[in-house]
Amino acid sequence: MIDILIVEDDTELSALLTDFLRNEGYTVSAAAGGEYAIALFEKYGARLVILDIN
Repeated sequence: MIDILIVEDDTELSALLTDFLRNEGYTVSAAAGGEYAIALFEKYGARLVILDIN
């Protein structure tokens, strides 16, 4: 299971969040779209999902 799944289509923001959270010791995966995010969640699970709703 991963700690945090980030769903964000802005690649710069996604990379910034991912780097910051990994430096804090979290296991992070990122997806740019909903279908890939669902696939990641179904395969690995996540304790927290950060979702861009726009």
